[in-house]
Amino acid sequence: MYLPVEIDSQTIAALLDTGSSINVMSQSFYDQLSVRVKTNIDTSAAVDIGLADSSKIPVLGTAYIKAKTPYGSCTLNVYVLHHTSHPLILGSNFMTNNSMVLDFGCLQVGFKKLKVRCRTSLTINPNSECLVWCKLPKGCTIGLQGVCSWSKKAMKAGLLVARSVSTVNPTRKIPIKLLNPGNSTITIPRYTVLADFEAMDSPYHVIVQNSDGLCNNVTTSNGHKDFEKPVYQFRDIFVTDENPLLGFTNVVEHRINLKSDAVSKHHKPYRLSPDKREVLRTQLTNLMNQGIIAPVDEKEDIPISSPIVLVLKRKSADS
Repeated sequence: MYLPVEIDSQTIAALLDTGSSINVMSQSFYDQLSVRVKTNIDTSAAVDIGLADSSKIPVLGTAYIKAKTPYGSCTLNVYVLHHTSHPLILGSNFMTNNSMVLDFGCLQVGFKKLKVRCRTSLTINPNSECLVWCKLPKGCTIGLQGVCSWSKKAMKAGLLVARSVSTVNPTRKIPIKLLNPGNSTITIPRYTVLADFEAMDSPYHVIVQNSDGLCNNVTTSNGHKDFEKPVYQFRDIFVTDENPLLGFTNVVEHRINLKSDAVSKHHKPYRLSPDKREVLRTQLTNLMNQGIIAPVDEKEDIPISSPIVLVLKRKSADS
């Protein structure tokens, strides 16, 4: 949940963190503030902050910041860190002192949807993609998190826009990934709306990847039913035991013509250990079930034969 806070004539979305008692500010945001709204960093309070997982975050020091909130003007005592997820994070002490009541029915502040425009004219070559830094309009709340998705003008121009999650920084610039799938060059005029920035609230669900690249918490509030229903509805586009030939076609046939003086080569198969033979048998069975390979009779004359080489995957240090 966010709270609009005005500091040095700019409004930012301060993150309300009920799991922390202190206020935290990033060093980059502190450096951007003028001296009339901040004090020097007191390095005597530069102690490490302990987290729930027993890890510690180094602190540069503490400072006092003049700010305006919906509850009136105040002076915030903040801990300045090298890097933070948001420019300003307000802890439970601030909420208690201001007798705040959190309404989790509305998790966003400021505008619900904003237009993302390109700053310069763009030329995108056929069958290519590019990353463009676009800008949000003035008045958007700094620190607000949202989802960037395609706009009508981008789709009308023939561009595909990658959906992404972004946080509004003080420069109001966010990256937009564009793809031109066509065979002609697309030119975009300056200040064209390429994407729509929609503030994140309760309908959105962020999936975080773990160290193995797998997604955690992939189910929604309704459990697996929300995921299973569309999968079953469009089951004809997935390769299953009932539909193993998906992706195969007999419209085009391919033939490899060898040179007239080509000499066929025959190599004996390599000897394999019992465990490797079992792996090979499983792989060959799967390929035959998919129709990729076909069995050959021992008496059949095979022009070329080559042995199979099994390569073990290198294990990581964690496994």
